[in-house]
Amino acid sequence: TQQKEISESDALVFAYPLYVDSIPAHLLNILIDIDNKKLLKKNTMIYCIVNNGFSEGQQSHIAVQQLKNW
Repeated sequence: TQQKEISESDALVFAYPLYVDSIPAHLLNILIDIDNKKLLKKNTMIYCIVNNGFSEGQQSHIAVQQLKNW
């Protein structure tokens, strides 16, 4: 299952579009679910790719920070 794959992963890559300078709601729900079920190992590496559609990357700062805080 997907939950088993997540719990066994050494790294996760989240790639998502920027939505009003933030994480899209469906991704936020997934992050909350992963957290509530304690699916991640302590040393799991988390990476993110944010597509913001702008030539400068500054717009992505808030969304990246939200994922860091998670």
